[in-house]
Amino acid sequence: MVLGSGHDEAENQPAVQQLSNIALARLSEGVRQLSLGKDCKLVVSGWSGGSNKRAHADVMFDAAVELGVSPDSIIKFPLAKDTIEEAQYMQWEVADARFRLVTSASHMPRSMAIFENAGLNVSAAPTDFSQRKTYWWYYEARSLLSSQRAIHEYLGLIWFKI
Repeated sequence: MVLGSGHDEAENQPAVQQLSNIALARLSEGVRQLSLGKDCKLVVSGWSGGSNKRAHADVMFDAAVELGVSPDSIIKFPLAKDTIEEAQYMQWEVADARFRLVTSASHMPRSMAIFENAGLNVSAAPTDFSQRKTYWWYYEARSLLSSQRAIHEYLGLIWFKI
């Protein structure tokens, strides 16, 4: 199960090029995970966000096919708006079957809490790691982005627990 992220619609670009960096990292890990198993399916999700013509799951589907995944091996959840809805759709799809959850490493603790709370038999397959490759005192935009992600996830986890 690859959690949704974002994309830009550009009709003259392949689907892989329309994915955000985060979505591409998640999808490529999902394709890698798919190659490790037997008789597995790749699940992609995400709605249109209201402003896009196409659901994110549809763009992820097309990108996975561009990366060599058979269309018969892909399941789409184009109506899932957030991680809680993704867990609900997955619950309907797999019941108690074991599966791997692919999302950004920073999003994984909250995602696992949501999926486990839904009673799903899930294991983590994190990707899109944010690592500091500089000195602690050196300020740069990448560090600010990492801080923003961390604050977003901590607040989301607190909100979920409430």
